[in-house]
Amino acid sequence: MGGRQVRSSFSTVVWGRGPAVAALAASLTAAEICIREIWYQDSFASLPEAARQELRSVACGVPLIADMNTTARVLERLEGLPEVNIIAEVFYTKVIAAAVLERAKIINIHPAPLPRYRGAHPLPWQIIQDETESAVTFHLMDWEIDAGPIIRQVPFRIEESDDYGAILNKVIDIIRGQAGTIFDQFARGRLVPVPQDPMQATFVVKRAPHDGWISWSSRARDVRNFVRALTVPLPGAWSLWNGQKVIFDAVDIDERFSKYIGRSPGQVARLGSVSGILTGDSAVVPRRVRDADTGRDITRELRVNDRFTSP
Repeated sequence: MGGRQVRSSFSTVVWGRGPAVAALAASLTAAEICIREIWYQDSFASLPEAARQELRSVACGVPLIADMNTTARVLERLEGLPEVNIIAEVFYTKVIAAAVLERAKIINIHPAPLPRYRGAHPLPWQIIQDETESAVTFHLMDWEIDAGPIIRQVPFRIEESDDYGAILNKVIDIIRGQAGTIFDQFARGRLVPVPQDPMQATFVVKRAPHDGWISWSSRARDVRNFVRALTVPLPGAWSLWNGQKVIFDAVDIDERFSKYIGRSPGQVARLGSVSGILTGDSAVVPRRVRDADTGRDITRELRVNDRFTSP
């Protein structure tokens, strides 16, 4: 049987997807918690090579099991791990069946200040909603998604300069730095789960790549938030330019363009030496725009009266 010989009083399985899996495994290992297996939701090919290498390095003899995305497969693995009574789960994207919840306690790591932002993809939604304060929530899972009692919340700020990648890194740093201690304290009875207030709950839905089309009639601030919410490793905020699909990586707001009392949102206009793309109230100044197919930077090719549109 895989796993390290450690002092922890319980055994766990790490389960999830994305680079947070390696961060969680590293934190539990540092806290001397016994990891019996590491389950990855998808195939390992879906991870960037650097993340795959980190996961292999963290595993260090612990079995790595891919494609852990069905109830039958999970129960089959747990059958061979009778000592596992807590599952450490991060960023798993499917509903976990009652049969699994009955077999072991599952501590979910959710990158939002529950009970607010229950559901999938809470990080980009928080940026889109112009939030400035957030938290990584450690909570017990139950039958209702993201509704189980809270063990601990670790707050962090969403700065004006933060895009999705920067905020994801903050979340991963919190997981790497604090998850092991939180799991260990919970197992020792030093953290008492607190029920969530359902009256304070808000919800978000899962996003898909085709949800990334920019609405130029929105406020400039909303357009900027939308752009920074969808940056790498997400697919990006899209628009059409001369019939060509392009991705916006970064834009700034220029309120001076509110002087355009006659405006067509999505049209490139000019004030002095600055070219901006008109929005519903002012304009955004593109800092990096690239061709969606080739990745070529086309920012300098934009001209006054060019128009950006959605399909």
